[in-house]
Amino acid sequence: MTRVSALLLASMFMLACSTGVSPKTATSSSCDTASLEMALAGGGVAAGTVRADIELRNISGGECELYGYLKLDLLDLEGRPVRARIEQSRNDLFLLTPAPFATVALPAHGRAYAPLRWNDQAEPCVTVYKLRITPPGSTEPAVIRVGPDAFANVVICSGGLVTMNPVRATPY
Repeated sequence: MTRVSALLLASMFMLACSTGVSPKTATSSSCDTASLEMALAGGGVAAGTVRADIELRNISGGECELYGYLKLDLLDLEGRPVRARIEQSRNDLFLLTPAPFATVALPAHGRAYAPLRWNDQAEPCVTVYKLRITPPGSTEPAVIRVGPDAFANVVICSGGLVTMNPVRATPY
């Protein structure tokens, strides 16, 4: 064993044995896609900027947790991806303050929200009929409609730019 390997091994052993470190015990699990019902909700328009939330409702029988950002893809009427740029932002989309970035514990039937913002005036624009959403910590996506029927759509301009905040416990 080389001197560097021995020092590395000794450092790792000391770190593992330190008294201030203990493993975190999970009280609930990550919310997987099957345990969530999702919808595009809320919203408002001001000076060409549209805001909305993706609402996530826990439909499982127990508590689960969400932390971080959703993975989001914009889809056309047939379910094919449209040109888009999804940006994640730690800045609150309207208050210009840091957005909350914390674990959201969802009891059964509890709700969480992923705030979105986009422009609806500056060309080029894309028409979106569906969203493919993967919750943080999950690998399986769900596809939802952007409105109440199959032909409802949302127009997103500025080249399909959507800015998103981390999942939070309350809507705007």
